[in-house]
Amino acid sequence: MIDLLNVGRLDLSRDATKAVDLNAPARETMQREEPLSVKVRFYGRLADVIGREVDVDVQPCTVRELRRHLAERHPAATDILRQSRAVAADNLIGDDQLVQQNGEIELLPPVCGG
Repeated sequence: MIDLLNVGRLDLSRDATKAVDLNAPARETMQREEPLSVKVRFYGRLADVIGREVDVDVQPCTVRELRRHLAERHPAATDILRQSRAVAADNLIGDDQLVQQNGEIELLPPVCGG
């Protein structure tokens, strides 16, 4: 049987308490994250529109958000960016993958041939 009188007791000794000024102005508790520096390489039609390589400084983001950022900077490449595949460390990665600091992302446009 649980002793309900002892459950959730607060230790009100001086060492366990902390004075709080409830009238103090609120301050932001979440730290702003530093921008990530990412090298993005392009191939095929993407390289024709954007260039072979760009260095991008973005807030921590996913590959999907990086694509959106690139599309805002290079509107002519929006459709190709949307269809491209992302590669990091020689592996295909999904749009939900987080972009790493000082990372390198390669965007491969769709290809067709016969």
